Amino acid sequence: MTFKALLLSVLCAVALPAAAQDDGARNIIAAKAAKTRGNDITYAWPTGEIHALHFKKGRAIQHQLTTETELYVIAGAVEVTVGDKVETVNAGDAAFKPSGVLKAKGDTRVLLYNVGTLKDAPPKVIRGAEAIITPAASWTEAGKMVLARKPEDIAQAPAGAAHWMTKLYDFGGNAIRVVTFAKGGASGAAVTQSGALVYVVEGKIGRHEGPESAVLKPGDAVRVTKGLLGHWDAVDTAVYVHTNAPEK
Repeated sequence: MTFKALLLSVLCAVALPAAAQDDGARNIIAAKAAKTRGNDITYAWPTGEIHALHFKKGRAIQHQLTTETELYVIAGAVEVTVGDKVETVNAGDAAFKPSGVLKAKGDTRVLLYNVGTLKDAPPKVIRGAEAIITPAASWTEAGKMVLARKPEDIAQAPAGAAHWMTKLYDFGGNAIRVVTFAKGGASGAAVTQSGALVYVVEGKIGRHEGPESAVLKPGDAVRVTKGLLGHWDAVDTAVYVHTNAPEK
């Protein structure tokens, strides 16, 4: 099945994220420019942090959680306390308000986010099979951004449009979105309505907003700040992990 056919088999969509710059701090951080300490690669902005952890056999496989608010497992599995229960969180699963000591099982890659929440909500684990998958397409028409959410509208997208799918892990107080962009095509430019932090897992994707423009590769990250115009273009099929990061 082609990527576009898979998009058409699903029924909904989420809005396109955008990024901006509002305080002089650089929003796009390449992996080589991030702060590294042991297994922890940290990307920090005024609105929050991303911690990318890579546990390997023969190295430390524990991490003490402090202020982290969200967790997403890229590969492998971890044990962590969520609420009053120790949970095994596998690849493709996400957790809200994890606590205690995170223990990895073998070769494992984990993303931890330290961001604000939109409203209070209880700790929770959402399995990958429970996440809501939604498609979308976007392009520019007559100088304006068009966002297609319905399958019949996506099917009418012109050549060069951006196509993507989102897996939504909705915690109530915030959410994690795992977004897969099809290769080729550029989204219509849009002004984001809320801040976010984005980490690229696979492929290459161009991000253009405010005074910044870059092709992001695996291990790169970008801060999304509301209020400026921006757009994406997928150099390859690309996957990134996105969460809201409201102003603190």
